[in-house]
Amino acid sequence: MDLYRVLNFFGISTFDFILKLQDCAMGSEMKILYDEFIRETRAELWDSSDDIFTFIQKPGVLEKYKSGEYGANLIFKYKTMALIQSMDYMSGLAYASAVQMISEKAKIEVGNVSNIFDFLKELEKFHRSLIIDFLNVDKSFEMESHYNIFEFHTQSLLFDMVKESMEIIKIEHTLEQKGIIGQGIGRHGKNLIGISQMLSQIPLTKLLRTPHLTRVIAGLKP
Repeated sequence: MDLYRVLNFFGISTFDFILKLQDCAMGSEMKILYDEFIRETRAELWDSSDDIFTFIQKPGVLEKYKSGEYGANLIFKYKTMALIQSMDYMSGLAYASAVQMISEKAKIEVGNVSNIFDFLKELEKFHRSLIIDFLNVDKSFEMESHYNIFEFHTQSLLFDMVKESMEIIKIEHTLEQKGIIGQGIGRHGKNLIGISQMLSQIPLTKLLRTPHLTRVIAGLKP
């Protein structure tokens, strides 16, 4: 992931970042999602096979299992909820946490960090364009970047290879991606259960918008 490579440049491990992000999430509106996941997981645990047998004999229970309301893959279900309902918030939380952790490191390791934070602002905007409302194939974005973000993302460059470069990036689904999403929605539906089933079968990276470099205005610095 692009942000991980930036953090690793400053000696911040992916594990420490995820731990920081989880701590921040538990003190935010995301805690509701965590609590619901735990509650629903516990609700699907049984003390004995007799309890399960008694439960499934209740009216309507088997129908709910068939429809996916019961027995859903809870990891994919809540991952889907986070992607659909909270991705914008999660993105902001992730980058705010990254800025804080880099600031603490940068005070010791580098003198001037203003460009680093400018880069992170543009990288966040870029990532939001890839993932926000990612099933909407009619939505596309165009952004002006002051850094080689396109190359940084598509070639998985290390952070020390970032340079200033005025670029115009178009971010949209390819025809192939539109077909995959259309077929997935047609097969599974567009409700929460259907999308979670689709995400259990199709890697998320295949559904995110694809960036295209449309124009390089100028390479400002080597």
